Amino acid sequence: MIDKEITDVLVVLTGGTFALNKSESGYIIKQGLCNRLKKISYFYDEDKALELGLRDDQLITSETPYRKRIRYNILEFEDLIESNNITI
Repeated sequence: MIDKEITDVLVVLTGGTFALNKSESGYIIKQGLCNRLKKISYFYDEDKALELGLRDDQLITSETPYRKRIRYNILEFEDLIESNNITI
């Protein structure tokens, strides 16, 4: 068993629920998931990110009670889609 402090996860965002943002006219698809998650300390430990020299599209969680962290690499599609806007 590999026991390591940091686990790497790739998040590929094509649209959908994670890309929705509340607006005056309801929920809309909006880019910038990484920046939104950086405002939530559970998803982003800024001090650790600076210590590790992470890129702008990377996040690292705060340490869990098990002394583990998750480093997220977020790949966001340029043209995000919502399933109810898809035509076949």
